[in-house]
Amino acid sequence: MSQPVKITVGILALFAFATGGSFADDPMPPGLTSAIENPAIPSILDVTILDYNDEGHGVVAINKIYKAGTSTSGNAWSPPKTIRGYGYVGSDKIAQFKTVADAKKTRFLVFLDGDLLYSTYNNRFPIRENKEGIVEVGTGFNGSGGPWLAISEVVKRIPTPVSFERKYIQAAKLTKAQEQNIIELANQCGITNVAKISTYYLRPTRNRGITVESVEEIAGRDVSCDVLEIRYEKWWPQIGGPPKGDNQIGDFSAGNARPRKQTILKVGNKEYRTRSIAGLTIEECEAILAEFLKGNYKLARGKRNRLEQVDWTQPSGFYKRGDVISVSFPHKQAGEGFFDLEFEEIDPKITITQVMQAVP
Repeated sequence: MSQPVKITVGILALFAFATGGSFADDPMPPGLTSAIENPAIPSILDVTILDYNDEGHGVVAINKIYKAGTSTSGNAWSPPKTIRGYGYVGSDKIAQFKTVADAKKTRFLVFLDGDLLYSTYNNRFPIRENKEGIVEVGTGFNGSGGPWLAISEVVKRIPTPVSFERKYIQAAKLTKAQEQNIIELANQCGITNVAKISTYYLRPTRNRGITVESVEEIAGRDVSCDVLEIRYEKWWPQIGGPPKGDNQIGDFSAGNARPRKQTILKVGNKEYRTRSIAGLTIEECEAILAEFLKGNYKLARGKRNRLEQVDWTQPSGFYKRGDVISVSFPHKQAGEGFFDLEFEEIDPKITITQVMQAVP
């Protein structure tokens, strides 16, 4: 093994080393498999504890980085030079590394979040080299050792970082660190496979909201996913804390994710989604949408430019009641409301007889 790089690091979760004890308010920790498969963990490292400084932080050597963290400064990520120790949930109190590790010097697989160890006290596992020269990691409770597994096999379970779509308004862009909190919160609320994070205005206020969507499941024309609305305290200044029962991470809070179902419409070579169809067939909806996309419509009263802000690519719903057809489309700017258009015929051109614009 090459000579490890020496840095100062405090390993927060290495407490109660000798006794296997715990802090009373901590939940029972997950095993190694559950911990290493958690996509919200920022970084995973193989470290050797070399010494302790005057502040109770540990001087360690980095043997190998199995999962690199993220940087919010635009620069490449590097391991922190100082990690203070174990951070208590909901408190500024820190358990110094020297205390939680019982001042021992050894080698561990650790889970880090910035300058603290991630999550619960069980997120540290001893590492050794066996007689055959195979590097192993102990999976026992609270760092107690065996059973031992080849670390090369264990780290294969680290999830590959998943990319997701970002759709942020100019005044509500999220940092990488905030995105990590949001993804972890979404996991707690039922979304474990984040596909999209969006931000938007809650008009007519200046409040801003966050929406998280899961990976879609598609069966024929039917599309389903889970959607979560997240509140960010700094964007909802008048809200006095999250509602009772909501999950919270830092300044972000949310209730439970809700299911959303859509139907695929096909026009030309493109697909579009709509949330509701009533009184019409899918084929009729596709014919109507095709006319709007081509601009083949007119207003019975008023000027056509009233509809310049309609987002024709996102039909919300198609409805037919008697002879009257209505179609809903959102405003081009998220959070600015929607348009509901009424008409009766689409041949030779859609003649819109009623326009309702809903502004939040």
